[in-house]
Amino acid sequence: MRPLHPWCPQDVASAVMLAVVLVLLSPALSGCPKAPEREMARLSPASGPAADEVDKGAGEAALLAEGAPAAPGGGQSLGAQSRDAAMLSAAPAPALDKNAYYSSTYMGGSGDRDRMEKLIKDGVVVDGKSIKLAAFTRQYSQAFEVPTKQALSVSVDTEHGRLPQAGGETHLQIGLQAAKTEAPRRPRVNLVLVIDRSGSMSGEDKMAFAIHAALDVIDGLQPTDTLSIVAYDDRVSVLAPAGPVKDKGSLRQMVQTLSPGGSTNIHDGLKEGYRQAKAGFAGDGVNQVLLLSDGVVTAGVEDINVFGQMASSMADEDIQTTTVGMGMDFDDRLMGEIAQQGRGNYHFIRDAAETREIFQKELGQLTRVVAKAVKLRIVLPDGVELVRVLGSSALSEAQAAATRRTEEKIDQKVYDELGIHRDRAADDEPGIKMLLPHFYAGDSHVVMLKVRVAKGTGERPVAKVEVKYKDLLFRQNREVARQVAIQYTRDKSAVVASTRRAVKKNVLGFQTGEALLQAAELIRRGKVSEAAQVVDEHMALLGVAAQEWNDRDLDRDGQLLSQYQKVIAAAAGGMNPDLGSYLAKSMSYSGYELTR
Repeated sequence: MRPLHPWCPQDVASAVMLAVVLVLLSPALSGCPKAPEREMARLSPASGPAADEVDKGAGEAALLAEGAPAAPGGGQSLGAQSRDAAMLSAAPAPALDKNAYYSSTYMGGSGDRDRMEKLIKDGVVVDGKSIKLAAFTRQYSQAFEVPTKQALSVSVDTEHGRLPQAGGETHLQIGLQAAKTEAPRRPRVNLVLVIDRSGSMSGEDKMAFAIHAALDVIDGLQPTDTLSIVAYDDRVSVLAPAGPVKDKGSLRQMVQTLSPGGSTNIHDGLKEGYRQAKAGFAGDGVNQVLLLSDGVVTAGVEDINVFGQMASSMADEDIQTTTVGMGMDFDDRLMGEIAQQGRGNYHFIRDAAETREIFQKELGQLTRVVAKAVKLRIVLPDGVELVRVLGSSALSEAQAAATRRTEEKIDQKVYDELGIHRDRAADDEPGIKMLLPHFYAGDSHVVMLKVRVAKGTGERPVAKVEVKYKDLLFRQNREVARQVAIQYTRDKSAVVASTRRAVKKNVLGFQTGEALLQAAELIRRGKVSEAAQVVDEHMALLGVAAQEWNDRDLDRDGQLLSQYQKVIAAAAGGMNPDLGSYLAKSMSYSGYELTR
Protein backbone atom coordinates (compact mmCIF):
# COMPACT_ATOMS: atom_id res chain seq x y z
CA MET A 1 0.00 0.00 0.00
CA ARG A 2 1.31 3.45 -0.83
CA PRO A 3 2.48 5.60 2.12
CA LEU A 4 -0.31 7.63 3.66
CA HIS A 5 -0.31 11.40 3.68
CA PRO A 6 1.96 12.91 6.40
CA TRP A 7 -1.06 14.26 8.28
CA CYS A 8 -2.77 10.85 8.49
CA PRO A 9 -2.46 8.79 11.76
CA GLN A 10 0.28 6.17 11.44
CA ASP A 11 -0.12 4.12 14.64
CA VAL A 12 -0.94 0.42 14.44
CA ALA A 13 -4.46 0.70 15.88
CA SER A 14 -5.39 3.32 13.30
CA ALA A 15 -3.69 1.34 10.54
CA VAL A 16 -5.88 -1.68 11.27
CA MET A 17 -8.97 0.47 10.84
CA LEU A 18 -7.54 2.02 7.68
CA ALA A 19 -7.06 -1.35 6.05
CA VAL A 20 -10.70 -2.23 6.71
CA VAL A 21 -11.92 1.10 5.39
CA LEU A 22 -9.70 0.64 2.36
CA VAL A 23 -11.80 -2.35 1.32
CA LEU A 24 -14.83 -0.14 0.87
CA LEU A 25 -13.23 3.08 -0.30
CA SER A 26 -10.98 1.74 -3.02
CA PRO A 27 -12.86 -0.16 -5.73
CA ALA A 28 -9.72 -0.86 -7.72
CA LEU A 29 -7.36 -1.15 -4.71
CA SER A 30 -4.90 0.64 -6.96
CA GLY A 31 -1.30 0.55 -5.82
CA CYS A 32 -1.93 -2.20 -3.29
CA PRO A 33 0.19 -5.27 -4.15
CA LYS A 34 -1.58 -7.58 -1.71
CA ALA A 35 -5.12 -8.63 -0.97
CA PRO A 36 -6.78 -6.50 1.72
CA GLU A 37 -6.75 -9.39 4.23
CA ARG A 38 -2.99 -9.87 3.81
CA GLU A 39 -2.32 -6.15 3.93
CA MET A 40 -4.20 -5.86 7.20
CA ALA A 41 -2.42 -8.88 8.62
CA ARG A 42 0.88 -7.15 7.86
CA LEU A 43 -0.25 -4.02 9.65
CA SER A 44 -1.59 -5.83 12.71
CA PRO A 45 0.22 -8.77 14.33
CA ALA A 46 -3.01 -10.24 15.66
CA SER A 47 -6.27 -11.07 14.06
CA GLY A 48 -9.48 -9.73 15.56
CA PRO A 49 -12.96 -8.48 14.82
CA ALA A 50 -11.74 -6.11 12.16
CA ALA A 51 -9.86 -8.81 10.28
CA ASP A 52 -12.80 -11.21 10.52
CA GLU A 53 -15.06 -8.46 9.24
CA VAL A 54 -13.24 -8.24 5.92
CA ASP A 55 -14.05 -11.87 5.29
CA LYS A 56 -17.73 -11.19 5.93
CA GLY A 57 -17.89 -8.92 2.91
CA ALA A 58 -18.12 -5.27 2.10
CA GLY A 59 -21.80 -5.10 3.01
CA GLU A 60 -20.94 -5.38 6.71
CA ALA A 61 -17.61 -3.65 6.23
CA ALA A 62 -19.68 -0.65 5.19
CA LEU A 63 -20.50 -0.25 8.87
CA LEU A 64 -16.85 0.43 9.50
CA ALA A 65 -16.71 2.82 6.60
CA GLU A 66 -19.36 4.89 8.34
CA GLY A 67 -16.58 5.60 10.80
CA ALA A 68 -17.31 9.28 11.39
CA PRO A 69 -18.51 9.73 14.97
CA ALA A 70 -22.16 10.49 15.51
CA ALA A 71 -23.40 14.05 15.75
CA PRO A 72 -23.96 15.60 19.21
CA GLY A 73 -26.68 13.67 21.00
CA GLY A 74 -26.01 10.56 18.95
CA GLY A 75 -23.88 8.73 21.53
CA GLN A 76 -20.48 9.09 23.15
CA SER A 77 -17.19 8.58 21.33
CA LEU A 78 -15.73 5.08 21.62
CA GLY A 79 -12.14 4.28 22.53
CA ALA A 80 -9.85 3.34 19.67
CA GLN A 81 -9.34 -0.21 20.99
CA SER A 82 -13.04 -1.02 21.49
CA ARG A 83 -14.47 1.04 18.65
CA ASP A 84 -14.63 -1.61 15.90
CA ALA A 85 -16.01 -4.34 18.15
CA ALA A 86 -18.66 -2.00 19.55
CA MET A 87 -19.75 -0.98 16.07
CA LEU A 88 -20.04 -4.60 15.00
CA SER A 89 -22.18 -5.58 17.99
CA ALA A 90 -24.26 -2.38 18.19
CA ALA A 91 -27.95 -2.60 17.37
CA PRO A 92 -28.93 -0.90 14.10
CA ALA A 93 -30.22 2.66 14.34
CA PRO A 94 -34.02 2.87 14.53
CA ALA A 95 -35.83 3.72 11.32
CA LEU A 96 -37.24 7.23 10.93
CA ASP A 97 -40.63 8.28 9.61
CA LYS A 98 -40.50 8.09 5.82
CA ASN A 99 -43.77 10.00 5.45
CA ALA A 100 -42.89 13.39 6.92
CA TYR A 101 -41.57 16.86 6.11
CA TYR A 102 -37.89 17.54 6.76
CA SER A 103 -36.06 20.85 7.02
CA SER A 104 -34.15 22.24 4.07
CA THR A 105 -30.57 23.45 4.49
CA TYR A 106 -30.53 25.52 1.31
CA MET A 107 -30.05 29.15 2.40
CA GLY A 108 -28.64 32.20 0.63
CA GLY A 109 -26.20 34.73 2.00
CA SER A 110 -22.83 34.23 3.66
CA GLY A 111 -23.02 36.13 6.95
CA ASP A 112 -22.15 33.19 9.19
CA ARG A 113 -19.31 32.15 6.91
CA ASP A 114 -17.81 35.64 6.62
CA ARG A 115 -17.98 36.30 10.35
CA MET A 116 -16.51 32.98 11.41
CA GLU A 117 -13.82 32.98 8.77
CA LYS A 118 -12.69 36.35 10.11
CA LEU A 119 -12.78 35.05 13.69
CA ILE A 120 -10.82 31.94 12.75
CA LYS A 121 -8.30 33.91 10.69
CA ASP A 122 -7.70 36.39 13.53
CA GLY A 123 -6.86 33.52 15.86
CA VAL A 124 -6.36 33.68 19.62
CA VAL A 125 -3.37 34.57 21.81
CA VAL A 126 -2.51 32.02 24.51
CA ASP A 127 0.43 32.67 26.86
CA GLY A 128 1.78 35.26 24.45
CA LYS A 129 1.65 32.86 21.50
CA SER A 130 -0.71 33.45 18.58
CA ILE A 131 -2.68 30.39 17.48
CA LYS A 132 -4.45 30.56 14.15
CA LEU A 133 -6.35 27.89 12.28
CA ALA A 134 -8.08 27.74 8.90
CA ALA A 135 -11.78 27.40 8.14
CA PHE A 136 -13.33 24.45 6.33
CA THR A 137 -15.50 25.23 3.32
CA ARG A 138 -18.09 23.08 1.59
CA GLN A 139 -16.78 23.66 -1.91
CA TYR A 140 -16.64 20.17 -3.36
CA SER A 141 -17.14 20.37 -7.08
CA GLN A 142 -20.30 18.56 -8.20
CA ALA A 143 -20.58 16.86 -11.58
CA PHE A 144 -24.27 17.59 -11.98
CA GLU A 145 -25.55 18.39 -15.46
CA VAL A 146 -26.11 22.12 -16.00
CA PRO A 147 -29.55 22.45 -17.64
CA THR A 148 -30.16 24.58 -20.72
CA LYS A 149 -33.81 23.82 -21.52
CA GLN A 150 -35.24 24.04 -18.01
CA ALA A 151 -34.38 25.81 -14.77
CA LEU A 152 -33.21 22.74 -12.80
CA SER A 153 -31.65 19.37 -13.46
CA VAL A 154 -32.17 16.50 -11.05
CA SER A 155 -29.83 13.57 -10.48
CA VAL A 156 -30.37 10.61 -8.16
CA ASP A 157 -27.77 8.05 -7.22
CA THR A 158 -26.89 5.56 -4.51
CA GLU A 159 -23.55 5.17 -2.79
CA HIS A 160 -23.44 1.54 -3.90
CA GLY A 161 -24.83 0.01 -7.07
CA ARG A 162 -24.75 -3.44 -5.47
CA LEU A 163 -25.39 -4.80 -2.00
CA PRO A 164 -24.93 -8.28 -0.51
CA GLN A 165 -27.95 -10.55 -0.43
CA ALA A 166 -28.09 -10.09 3.34
CA GLY A 167 -28.92 -6.43 2.69
CA GLY A 168 -27.27 -3.45 4.34
CA GLU A 169 -27.05 0.33 4.58
CA THR A 170 -26.15 2.76 1.84
CA HIS A 171 -26.69 6.43 1.03
CA LEU A 172 -29.14 7.99 -1.41
CA GLN A 173 -28.07 11.29 -2.99
CA ILE A 174 -30.37 13.77 -4.72
CA GLY A 175 -28.51 16.51 -6.60
CA LEU A 176 -30.10 19.73 -7.83
CA GLN A 177 -28.33 21.97 -10.35
CA ALA A 178 -29.71 25.30 -11.57
CA ALA A 179 -29.29 26.79 -15.01
CA LYS A 180 -26.85 29.67 -15.29
CA THR A 181 -29.28 31.84 -17.26
CA GLU A 182 -30.77 34.71 -15.28
CA ALA A 183 -34.34 35.92 -15.28
CA PRO A 184 -35.07 38.57 -17.95
CA ARG A 185 -35.97 41.42 -15.60
CA ARG A 186 -35.77 42.55 -12.00
CA PRO A 187 -39.17 42.83 -10.36
CA ARG A 188 -40.32 45.95 -8.56
CA VAL A 189 -38.90 46.16 -5.04
CA ASN A 190 -40.58 47.32 -1.84
CA LEU A 191 -37.66 47.65 0.57
CA VAL A 192 -37.56 48.67 4.23
CA LEU A 193 -34.25 49.66 5.85
CA VAL A 194 -34.32 49.03 9.62
CA ILE A 195 -31.15 50.61 11.03
CA ASP A 196 -29.73 50.13 14.54
CA ARG A 197 -28.60 53.47 16.01
CA SER A 198 -28.11 52.26 19.59
CA GLY A 199 -25.07 53.02 21.73
CA SER A 200 -23.50 49.63 21.05
CA MET A 201 -23.12 50.68 17.40
CA SER A 202 -20.44 53.22 18.36
CA GLY A 203 -17.59 50.71 18.53
CA GLU A 204 -15.69 49.07 15.65
CA ASP A 205 -17.02 51.71 13.21
CA LYS A 206 -20.33 49.82 13.17
CA MET A 207 -22.46 52.96 12.79
CA ALA A 208 -20.32 54.07 9.88
CA PHE A 209 -20.69 50.65 8.27
CA ALA A 210 -24.47 50.76 8.69
CA ILE A 211 -24.70 54.23 7.13
CA HIS A 212 -22.42 53.19 4.28
CA ALA A 213 -24.53 50.08 3.68
CA ALA A 214 -27.79 52.06 3.68
CA LEU A 215 -26.38 54.56 1.17
CA ASP A 216 -25.36 51.71 -1.13
CA VAL A 217 -28.87 50.29 -0.94
CA ILE A 218 -30.41 53.67 -1.82
CA ASP A 219 -28.06 54.04 -4.78
CA GLY A 220 -29.05 50.61 -6.10
CA LEU A 221 -32.80 51.25 -6.14
CA GLN A 222 -34.83 52.43 -9.13
CA PRO A 223 -37.48 55.20 -9.26
CA THR A 224 -40.22 52.58 -9.61
CA ASP A 225 -39.14 50.93 -6.35
CA THR A 226 -40.57 51.71 -2.90
CA LEU A 227 -38.36 52.53 0.10
CA SER A 228 -38.97 53.26 3.77
CA ILE A 229 -36.34 53.91 6.44
CA VAL A 230 -36.74 53.03 10.13
CA ALA A 231 -34.12 53.81 12.80
CA TYR A 232 -34.20 52.54 16.37
CA ASP A 233 -32.42 52.43 19.70
CA ASP A 234 -34.74 52.26 22.73
CA ARG A 235 -37.09 54.41 20.64
CA VAL A 236 -38.27 53.89 17.07
CA SER A 237 -38.32 56.62 14.40
CA VAL A 238 -39.66 56.47 10.87
CA LEU A 239 -37.22 58.63 8.91
CA ALA A 240 -38.97 58.02 5.59
CA PRO A 241 -42.41 56.36 5.29
CA ALA A 242 -43.03 53.94 2.44
CA GLY A 243 -42.92 55.78 -0.87
CA PRO A 244 -41.31 55.80 -4.34
CA VAL A 245 -37.57 56.43 -4.65
CA LYS A 246 -37.76 59.86 -6.28
CA ASP A 247 -35.33 62.04 -4.29
CA LYS A 248 -32.25 59.97 -3.47
CA GLY A 249 -30.43 63.07 -2.21
CA SER A 250 -32.94 63.65 0.59
CA LEU A 251 -32.95 59.95 1.50
CA ARG A 252 -29.18 59.91 1.69
CA GLN A 253 -29.16 62.98 3.91
CA MET A 254 -31.60 61.38 6.35
CA VAL A 255 -29.34 58.37 6.75
CA GLN A 256 -26.15 60.42 7.11
CA THR A 257 -27.56 62.25 10.16
CA LEU A 258 -27.79 59.03 12.21
CA SER A 259 -25.60 58.68 15.31
CA PRO A 260 -25.39 56.11 18.15
CA GLY A 261 -27.77 56.68 21.04
CA GLY A 262 -29.59 54.59 23.64
CA SER A 263 -30.37 50.92 24.27
CA THR A 264 -31.08 48.30 21.60
CA ASN A 265 -34.72 47.36 21.08
CA ILE A 266 -34.54 45.28 17.91
CA HIS A 267 -38.02 43.85 18.33
CA ASP A 268 -39.85 47.17 18.17
CA GLY A 269 -37.64 48.44 15.34
CA LEU A 270 -38.30 45.32 13.31
CA LYS A 271 -42.02 45.43 14.12
CA GLU A 272 -42.25 48.97 12.70
CA GLY A 273 -40.28 47.83 9.67
CA TYR A 274 -42.90 45.19 8.96
CA ARG A 275 -45.65 47.79 9.33
CA GLN A 276 -43.93 49.93 6.67
CA ALA A 277 -43.50 46.88 4.44
CA LYS A 278 -47.24 46.26 4.57
CA ALA A 279 -47.94 49.95 3.80
CA GLY A 280 -45.82 49.83 0.63
CA PHE A 281 -46.64 46.23 -0.28
CA ALA A 282 -45.87 45.36 -3.92
CA GLY A 283 -48.27 42.64 -5.01
CA ASP A 284 -46.39 42.14 -8.27
CA GLY A 285 -42.90 42.53 -6.83
CA VAL A 286 -40.53 41.66 -3.99
CA ASN A 287 -41.18 42.85 -0.43
CA GLN A 288 -38.15 42.82 1.81
CA VAL A 289 -37.11 44.13 5.21
CA LEU A 290 -33.36 44.69 5.60
CA LEU A 291 -32.19 44.73 9.23
CA LEU A 292 -28.77 46.29 9.90
CA SER A 293 -27.58 45.72 13.47
CA ASP A 294 -24.95 44.36 15.80
CA GLY A 295 -27.75 42.10 17.04
CA VAL A 296 -27.15 42.64 20.76
CA VAL A 297 -30.55 43.14 22.45
CA THR A 298 -30.47 45.35 25.55
CA ALA A 299 -34.11 46.51 25.69
CA GLY A 300 -37.52 45.05 24.91
CA VAL A 301 -38.13 41.48 23.78
CA GLU A 302 -35.10 39.15 24.00
CA ASP A 303 -36.61 35.73 23.25
CA ILE A 304 -35.13 34.45 19.98
CA ASN A 305 -38.26 32.37 19.36
CA VAL A 306 -40.43 35.49 19.34
CA PHE A 307 -38.21 37.02 16.66
CA GLY A 308 -38.32 33.84 14.63
CA GLN A 309 -42.09 33.60 14.84
CA MET A 310 -42.53 37.24 13.82
CA ALA A 311 -40.21 36.85 10.82
CA SER A 312 -41.89 33.59 9.81
CA SER A 313 -45.34 35.17 10.06
CA MET A 314 -44.26 38.02 7.77
CA ALA A 315 -42.72 35.54 5.33
CA ASP A 316 -46.11 33.85 5.16
CA GLU A 317 -47.45 37.25 4.06
CA ASP A 318 -44.78 37.44 1.35
CA ILE A 319 -42.46 39.82 3.22
CA GLN A 320 -38.92 38.46 3.45
CA THR A 321 -36.32 39.50 6.01
CA THR A 322 -32.60 39.79 5.33
CA THR A 323 -30.19 40.52 8.19
CA VAL A 324 -26.81 42.24 8.11
CA GLY A 325 -24.54 41.85 11.14
CA MET A 326 -21.78 44.28 12.01
CA GLY A 327 -18.88 43.88 14.43
CA MET A 328 -17.46 40.66 15.86
CA ASP A 329 -19.69 40.73 18.94
CA PHE A 330 -23.09 40.63 17.25
CA ASP A 331 -25.54 37.89 18.14
CA ASP A 332 -25.14 35.55 15.18
CA ARG A 333 -27.80 33.16 16.49
CA LEU A 334 -30.42 35.89 16.58
CA MET A 335 -29.50 37.38 13.22
CA GLY A 336 -29.31 33.96 11.60
CA GLU A 337 -32.67 32.88 13.06
CA ILE A 338 -34.42 36.03 11.82
CA ALA A 339 -33.02 35.54 8.32
CA GLN A 340 -33.80 31.83 8.18
CA GLN A 341 -37.36 32.15 9.50
CA GLY A 342 -37.87 35.26 7.36
CA ARG A 343 -36.70 33.34 4.25
CA GLY A 344 -34.12 35.99 3.47
CA ASN A 345 -30.33 36.09 3.47
CA TYR A 346 -27.77 36.61 6.20
CA HIS A 347 -24.68 38.77 5.70
CA PHE A 348 -21.82 40.09 7.79
CA ILE A 349 -19.95 43.33 7.04
CA ARG A 350 -16.27 43.05 7.86
CA ASP A 351 -15.35 46.50 6.53
CA ALA A 352 -16.89 49.40 4.61
CA ALA A 353 -15.40 48.25 1.31
CA GLU A 354 -17.66 45.19 1.34
CA THR A 355 -20.98 46.98 1.60
CA ARG A 356 -21.40 47.80 -2.08
CA GLU A 357 -20.58 44.24 -3.13
CA ILE A 358 -23.00 42.77 -0.57
CA PHE A 359 -25.93 44.89 -1.63
CA GLN A 360 -25.25 44.60 -5.31
CA LYS A 361 -25.43 40.86 -4.69
CA GLU A 362 -28.58 41.21 -2.56
CA LEU A 363 -30.42 43.24 -5.20
CA GLY A 364 -28.91 41.16 -8.00
CA GLN A 365 -30.28 37.98 -6.47
CA LEU A 366 -33.74 39.26 -7.24
CA THR A 367 -33.00 38.52 -10.90
CA ARG A 368 -31.23 35.24 -10.13
CA VAL A 369 -34.19 33.27 -8.80
CA VAL A 370 -34.78 30.72 -11.55
CA ALA A 371 -37.14 28.38 -9.69
CA LYS A 372 -39.68 28.72 -6.89
CA ALA A 373 -41.59 26.28 -4.70
CA VAL A 374 -39.03 23.54 -5.32
CA LYS A 375 -40.54 20.50 -3.61
CA LEU A 376 -38.74 17.20 -3.21
CA ARG A 377 -40.74 14.05 -2.51
CA ILE A 378 -38.81 10.85 -1.91
CA VAL A 379 -40.79 7.61 -1.68
CA LEU A 380 -39.01 4.62 -0.16
CA PRO A 381 -40.76 1.33 -0.99
CA ASP A 382 -41.30 -1.59 1.35
CA GLY A 383 -37.98 -3.15 2.27
CA VAL A 384 -36.17 0.20 2.41
CA GLU A 385 -36.02 2.10 5.72
CA LEU A 386 -34.95 5.67 6.37
CA VAL A 387 -32.06 5.88 8.84
CA ARG A 388 -31.11 9.56 8.55
CA VAL A 389 -31.51 12.72 6.50
CA LEU A 390 -28.01 14.15 6.79
CA GLY A 391 -27.88 17.73 8.04
CA SER A 392 -31.66 17.86 8.45
CA SER A 393 -34.38 17.06 10.97
CA ALA A 394 -38.07 16.19 10.84
CA LEU A 395 -40.47 19.12 11.13
CA SER A 396 -43.16 19.26 13.77
CA GLU A 397 -46.81 19.20 12.72
CA ALA A 398 -47.01 22.98 13.13
CA GLN A 399 -43.83 23.49 11.10
CA ALA A 400 -45.06 21.15 8.38
CA ALA A 401 -48.36 23.02 8.20
CA ALA A 402 -46.50 26.34 7.88
CA THR A 403 -44.38 24.84 5.09
CA ARG A 404 -47.50 23.77 3.21
CA ARG A 405 -48.97 27.27 3.58
CA THR A 406 -45.79 28.77 2.19
CA GLU A 407 -45.96 26.44 -0.80
CA GLU A 408 -49.59 27.37 -1.49
CA LYS A 409 -48.87 31.10 -1.25
CA ILE A 410 -45.95 30.86 -3.67
CA ASP A 411 -48.17 28.83 -5.98
CA GLN A 412 -50.79 31.61 -5.94
CA LYS A 413 -48.31 34.46 -6.26
CA VAL A 414 -46.49 32.97 -9.24
CA TYR A 415 -49.84 32.49 -10.94
CA ASP A 416 -50.85 36.10 -10.24
CA GLU A 417 -47.52 37.51 -11.46
CA LEU A 418 -46.48 35.20 -14.29
CA GLY A 419 -49.61 33.24 -15.17
CA ILE A 420 -48.02 29.90 -14.31
CA HIS A 421 -51.01 27.76 -13.37
CA ARG A 422 -51.50 26.62 -9.81
CA ASP A 423 -50.63 22.97 -9.27
CA ARG A 424 -50.23 22.54 -5.52
CA ALA A 425 -53.27 20.81 -4.09
CA ALA A 426 -53.80 19.87 -0.47
CA ASP A 427 -50.86 17.76 0.62
CA ASP A 428 -51.76 14.13 1.25
CA GLU A 429 -49.01 12.45 -0.75
CA PRO A 430 -46.73 9.98 1.01
CA GLY A 431 -42.98 10.34 1.17
CA ILE A 432 -40.08 12.27 2.65
CA LYS A 433 -40.81 15.87 1.70
CA MET A 434 -38.69 19.01 1.64
CA LEU A 435 -39.52 22.52 0.34
CA LEU A 436 -37.01 25.02 -1.05
CA PRO A 437 -38.97 28.28 -1.54
CA HIS A 438 -36.54 29.58 -4.17
CA PHE A 439 -33.43 28.44 -6.04
CA TYR A 440 -30.78 30.70 -7.55
CA ALA A 441 -29.10 30.55 -10.97
CA GLY A 442 -25.89 28.53 -11.04
CA ASP A 443 -26.39 26.98 -7.61
CA SER A 444 -26.12 23.29 -6.81
CA HIS A 445 -27.46 21.54 -3.74
CA VAL A 446 -27.16 18.01 -2.32
CA VAL A 447 -29.76 16.20 -0.25
CA MET A 448 -28.32 13.05 1.33
CA LEU A 449 -30.25 10.20 2.98
CA LYS A 450 -28.95 7.13 4.72
CA VAL A 451 -31.18 4.11 4.04
CA ARG A 452 -31.31 0.49 5.15
CA VAL A 453 -32.12 -2.08 2.46
CA ALA A 454 -33.62 -5.45 3.37
CA LYS A 455 -32.17 -8.78 2.24
CA GLY A 456 -33.09 -10.07 -1.18
CA THR A 457 -32.00 -11.30 -4.59
CA GLY A 458 -32.01 -9.84 -8.08
CA GLU A 459 -32.94 -6.15 -8.20
CA ARG A 460 -34.68 -3.99 -5.62
CA PRO A 461 -36.03 -0.45 -6.16
CA VAL A 462 -34.55 1.86 -3.53
CA ALA A 463 -36.40 5.12 -4.12
CA LYS A 464 -38.65 7.11 -6.38
CA VAL A 465 -37.78 10.81 -6.35
CA GLU A 466 -40.13 13.50 -7.58
CA VAL A 467 -39.16 17.17 -7.89
CA LYS A 468 -41.85 19.76 -8.65
CA TYR A 469 -41.03 23.42 -9.20
CA LYS A 470 -42.09 26.66 -10.81
CA ASP A 471 -39.74 27.30 -13.74
CA LEU A 472 -39.34 31.09 -13.92
CA LEU A 473 -37.08 30.95 -16.97
CA PHE A 474 -39.55 29.14 -19.19
CA ARG A 475 -42.67 30.16 -17.22
CA GLN A 476 -44.19 26.75 -16.66
CA ASN A 477 -44.67 24.09 -14.04
CA ARG A 478 -42.10 21.31 -14.05
CA GLU A 479 -42.22 17.83 -12.61
CA VAL A 480 -39.20 15.55 -12.77
CA ALA A 481 -39.32 11.91 -11.67
CA ARG A 482 -36.32 9.66 -11.12
CA GLN A 483 -36.04 6.09 -9.85
CA VAL A 484 -33.03 4.25 -8.56
CA ALA A 485 -32.44 0.57 -7.74
CA ILE A 486 -29.68 -1.69 -6.47
CA GLN A 487 -28.62 -5.16 -7.55
CA TYR A 488 -28.01 -7.92 -5.02
CA THR A 489 -24.86 -10.00 -5.30
CA ARG A 490 -23.00 -12.77 -3.50
CA ASP A 491 -19.68 -11.32 -4.63
CA LYS A 492 -18.24 -8.99 -1.98
CA SER A 493 -15.75 -7.57 -4.47
CA ALA A 494 -18.66 -6.53 -6.68
CA VAL A 495 -20.12 -4.56 -3.78
CA VAL A 496 -16.81 -2.78 -3.29
CA ALA A 497 -16.41 -2.10 -6.99
CA SER A 498 -19.91 -0.60 -7.15
CA THR A 499 -19.02 2.25 -4.75
CA ARG A 500 -19.69 5.57 -6.45
CA ARG A 501 -16.92 7.91 -5.45
CA ALA A 502 -18.82 11.15 -6.09
CA VAL A 503 -21.53 10.11 -3.63
CA LYS A 504 -19.09 8.68 -1.08
CA LYS A 505 -17.08 11.89 -1.19
CA ASN A 506 -20.15 13.94 -0.29
CA VAL A 507 -20.92 11.47 2.51
CA LEU A 508 -17.41 11.98 3.87
CA GLY A 509 -17.96 15.73 3.74
CA PHE A 510 -21.09 15.42 5.88
CA GLN A 511 -19.29 13.08 8.26
CA THR A 512 -16.35 15.46 8.62
CA GLY A 513 -18.81 18.14 9.66
CA GLU A 514 -20.44 15.86 12.22
CA ALA A 515 -17.06 14.89 13.66
CA LEU A 516 -16.22 18.57 14.09
CA LEU A 517 -19.56 19.29 15.75
CA GLN A 518 -19.08 16.43 18.18
CA ALA A 519 -15.50 17.44 18.95
CA ALA A 520 -16.62 21.04 19.56
CA GLU A 521 -19.27 19.87 22.02
CA LEU A 522 -16.73 17.68 23.85
CA ILE A 523 -14.37 20.66 24.17
CA ARG A 524 -17.17 22.78 25.64
CA ARG A 525 -17.73 20.02 28.20
CA GLY A 526 -14.02 19.88 29.05
CA LYS A 527 -13.47 16.44 27.48
CA VAL A 528 -10.42 17.43 25.47
CA SER A 529 -8.88 13.95 25.14
CA GLU A 530 -12.12 12.55 23.75
CA ALA A 531 -12.34 15.45 21.29
CA ALA A 532 -8.81 14.70 20.08
CA GLN A 533 -9.76 11.04 19.63
CA VAL A 534 -12.85 11.93 17.55
CA VAL A 535 -10.76 14.11 15.26
CA ASP A 536 -7.98 11.52 15.02
CA GLU A 537 -10.39 8.76 14.01
CA HIS A 538 -11.95 10.83 11.25
CA MET A 539 -8.52 11.84 9.95
CA ALA A 540 -7.97 8.13 9.35
CA LEU A 541 -11.00 7.93 7.08
CA LEU A 542 -9.99 11.02 5.11
CA GLY A 543 -6.43 9.74 4.88
CA VAL A 544 -7.40 6.55 3.08
CA ALA A 545 -9.87 8.25 0.75
CA ALA A 546 -7.55 11.11 -0.16
CA GLN A 547 -4.66 8.75 -0.82
CA GLU A 548 -6.46 6.07 -2.78
CA TRP A 549 -8.51 8.49 -4.85
CA ASN A 550 -5.79 11.14 -5.15
CA ASP A 551 -8.50 13.66 -4.21
CA ARG A 552 -7.42 17.24 -3.55
CA ASP A 553 -10.60 18.25 -1.71
CA LEU A 554 -10.34 15.41 0.80
CA ASP A 555 -6.61 15.97 1.16
CA ARG A 556 -7.30 19.65 1.94
CA ASP A 557 -9.88 18.71 4.57
CA GLY A 558 -7.50 16.15 6.06
CA GLN A 559 -4.73 18.73 6.37
CA LEU A 560 -7.09 21.22 8.01
CA LEU A 561 -8.33 18.55 10.39
CA SER A 562 -4.73 17.72 11.34
CA GLN A 563 -4.18 21.36 12.34
CA TYR A 564 -7.08 21.15 14.78
CA GLN A 565 -5.93 17.76 16.05
CA LYS A 566 -2.45 19.05 16.90
CA VAL A 567 -3.79 22.02 18.85
CA ILE A 568 -6.31 19.86 20.72
CA ALA A 569 -3.78 17.12 21.49
CA ALA A 570 -1.27 19.67 22.82
CA ALA A 571 -3.89 20.96 25.25
CA ALA A 572 -5.02 17.53 26.49
CA GLY A 573 -3.52 18.19 29.95
CA GLY A 574 -5.53 21.37 30.42
CA MET A 575 -6.95 23.87 27.96
CA ASN A 576 -6.80 27.64 28.27
CA PRO A 577 -10.41 29.01 28.36
CA ASP A 578 -9.76 31.43 25.49
CA LEU A 579 -8.29 28.64 23.37
CA GLY A 580 -11.20 26.35 24.25
CA SER A 581 -13.73 28.99 23.20
CA TYR A 582 -11.82 29.69 19.99
CA LEU A 583 -11.59 26.00 19.08
CA ALA A 584 -15.23 25.30 19.92
CA LYS A 585 -16.47 28.23 17.83
CA SER A 586 -14.16 27.40 14.92
CA MET A 587 -15.12 23.74 14.87
CA SER A 588 -18.83 24.42 15.34
CA TYR A 589 -18.80 26.82 12.41
CA SER A 590 -16.91 24.38 10.18
CA GLY A 591 -19.20 21.53 11.18
CA TYR A 592 -22.24 23.68 10.44
CA GLU A 593 -20.89 24.52 6.99
CA LEU A 594 -20.06 20.93 6.08
CA THR A 595 -23.41 19.51 7.16
CA ARG A 596 -25.48 21.98 5.13
